Amino acid sequence: MKRRPAEFRLLPRCSIKKDGNRFVASNDALDVVARGESERNSRRHTTQGRGESERFGIESRDGPSSSLPVGSPQSSGSGNVVPHGFFSLVTLCNLSLFIFKLFKMSQARAGESIETSMTSDQKPFYPGGLKARVNAAGDALRRGGRTEEDMEVLRTWRAAHRPVLHAFYRIFRNRVGDGNVIVAQRYKRERTIVDKLRRLPRMKLSQMNDVAGCRLIFESMDDLREFRAKMLGSRLTHELKNAPDRYDYVKSPKPSGYRGVHDVYFCGSGPMRGELLVEVQYRTRVQHDWATAVEVVGFVTDSLPKFGRGDRGFLEIFRCASEILARAFENERSCLADQDDAEVVRGFDRLDSELGLLPMLEGFRAAAEDVPARENVILEFREGGPVMRGFSSAARALEALFCLEAKRPCGDVVLVRAAGSGEARTAFRNYFSDARGFVRRIREGRSRLLAGGKERLPRQG
Repeated sequence: MKRRPAEFRLLPRCSIKKDGNRFVASNDALDVVARGESERNSRRHTTQGRGESERFGIESRDGPSSSLPVGSPQSSGSGNVVPHGFFSLVTLCNLSLFIFKLFKMSQARAGESIETSMTSDQKPFYPGGLKARVNAAGDALRRGGRTEEDMEVLRTWRAAHRPVLHAFYRIFRNRVGDGNVIVAQRYKRERTIVDKLRRLPRMKLSQMNDVAGCRLIFESMDDLREFRAKMLGSRLTHELKNAPDRYDYVKSPKPSGYRGVHDVYFCGSGPMRGELLVEVQYRTRVQHDWATAVEVVGFVTDSLPKFGRGDRGFLEIFRCASEILARAFENERSCLADQDDAEVVRGFDRLDSELGLLPMLEGFRAAAEDVPARENVILEFREGGPVMRGFSSAARALEALFCLEAKRPCGDVVLVRAAGSGEARTAFRNYFSDARGFVRRIREGRSRLLAGGKERLPRQG
């Protein structure tokens, strides 16, 4: 009667080696369970050890054996060593299966030992606790009834983005090389997180795209498009969340006049793979000047043109400004594409005479303090201007940020990162009340449009 192949269970101390011309194992290391027909099951106690040696040429050191050299006739009794015929094709297949099972079972045992050696507190967990706890903290921030535990969850959630944000920053720095591209990163400020949760009642904290983000500023749209195409075509370990045109606000400008291109990536590793989101902002210098002026006005007035809130005059003048810059410097259209050049300029001039936007922005004295010559910089905003602290360690900078936010819950503190003080200042001009580039471009762009397009040049920077 043919026997079915034996099944093997690997015990902790398996030792299989070749002793001369024999395979030798210890009975306490290898437990061989042979499952066959009912007749064989009735003799299980007498054949289990023999099944091991007969099928695999393994001698048991603990029982009697008849050690025969390879090539000698097989013993008719309880012989445990199989002759040279053992290496038949069928037996080799069985041996391969046996080794494969040993390998897979050892892997499973290794995984079990790691898992069982960890306490419940040490097992991988969602930053801040369960995902539902992170979202509950976001709901508490939205309502204004936050507790210290909610704040600790928020801090843990933000800190969890540090490794992936650092990875993106390094990828971008390596790819731009020594070109004229500015690369910077920032963590979303606590107060802007709360504001976004209140503006978007259905948003969950765990689904917020821009808790951590990188910003790249290019000389021209051609440079931007070329670099982004290479990024989208590269083999990143992080997955793009959006369709390529989903956040292309150059092709489809926002109603506010904002122009730029955003991508969002699923990040994280291990149990957190795909749970963390990092936003990448691509802008030209022209688009960045417009966004900087909008942010500065948001700092110094009660209006927030960026979010379509506040004085309607500020909202409209920035729409006109976006159209002027897009046409004069990039040969593009923005949110007022149906108006002709003269109409756009007249609209801007009328609103500027009412609001005094350009004189107001010119009157701001850009913060004169030097940015610390370190990659990680905390900017704390006070009435006399920003107070800056530099850190060589990203982890220490993040820890200091959380301490400052806890001490000044109503304060305005931000952690940014760039290759040098010049890049940090350019990438985050709004934090220095520096809108001089916007004022200069608007005046030049206005002149170009009034000249009937004769002076329009694809000039950037």
